[in-house]
Amino acid sequence: MNLLSNFVNKHQDEVISKGKQDENNLLMAQEELGITFGQQLRNYLISYGLICFKGVEFYGIGVSEKSHLNLVKKTKKLREKFGLPSKFVVIESLDDGQYFICNDKDDVYEFGLNESPKNTYRELEKHLVMRLEKEATN
Repeated sequence: MNLLSNFVNKHQDEVISKGKQDENNLLMAQEELGITFGQQLRNYLISYGLICFKGVEFYGIGVSEKSHLNLVKKTKKLREKFGLPSKFVVIESLDDGQYFICNDKDDVYEFGLNESPKNTYRELEKHLVMRLEKEATN
């Protein structure tokens, strides 16, 4: 997570995160979703909980169940209502019915409601940093 840590450190006055999370929060999220997170997703969640930067909001843990950024709640909703396959978790909403999702190998896909996931051919950390850097230049 060096790329992400570097970005967060460089923009520390603008990045919002929940901060370091307890391993138990992570284990409960995995258990509730019935999936083992990939190493990059685990590192992101343990290190930051979630990240918001300007207009980019990544889902995470360590927030109330009512929060719109609750990774478990949003993933369950997309599974139940829109057929998100169980090997994925939601990492970001694009606000137009499109989402970025991540599998247990840290591969990022784009998912539209009632559509099949499409591989972006990016790993999670590179995806997160790409989205943050794009927002930083706007």
